[in-house]
Amino acid sequence: MQRTKYSVAVFLMLAAAGLQAGACGFFRDATGPVKDPLMVAIWQGDRAAVGRLLSSQPTLDLRFTTCPGLTTTPLIAAVWATDSRRGADHESMVEFLLLHGASPDFSADGFTALHMAASLGNLAMVKMLLRFGASADPQSKEGTPLLLAVENGQLALVQELIAAGANIKVHDSIGNNLVALAASQRHEEMVRFLVQLGIDPCAKDNGGHDAIYWAGVNLNENPHTQPIIGFLKSKCAVYD
Repeated sequence: MQRTKYSVAVFLMLAAAGLQAGACGFFRDATGPVKDPLMVAIWQGDRAAVGRLLSSQPTLDLRFTTCPGLTTTPLIAAVWATDSRRGADHESMVEFLLLHGASPDFSADGFTALHMAASLGNLAMVKMLLRFGASADPQSKEGTPLLLAVENGQLALVQELIAAGANIKVHDSIGNNLVALAASQRHEEMVRFLVQLGIDPCAKDNGGHDAIYWAGVNLNENPHTQPIIGFLKSKCAVYD
């Protein structure tokens, strides 16, 4: 599946809420997903305005509805804005919120700022959130940050999360382990790295399919999958 306009995390959040991409027309909006003054200032990277608003706002651990069935938090929005609003210095905004009491693990239905950073492939954000004490392995309907990073093929980010203690035995919603997930997205370097960690390349998901099956789906559309299939077959005796 092509995901060029929106992040993996946004697709998954919308799917969990029963919505289609574009159902809430705010992804490129200059004021962001929530029209609350604090959230608009965060989205726009206006630290002076956020500072003024915080004088009458005792906590940053708040949840806001973005569209029916979908919520976000100030910290998640700030991380999200690092991708959607590239013109502003949003890394400093994320740090500003953390320094002013935003909990790195405060979630929107289990989805945390670390999920968002991992989905966006933002290694600097992941490192910052971990430095401020974020759990490396928060669970949500979308899975864990590690699952999202593997799906995106972000090897350096995956290594960072694993070094911070993320569970490498995690599975996605249909029972795929990390190797199968990486194979399904044709991330050869990721597949090889995960197998080196000892993750079973021959394990089957809930439907009885293994990583070789997922690597071969739509093979005619992606002939570059053959090296992954060859590598996996060399590790699984059943294919000898």
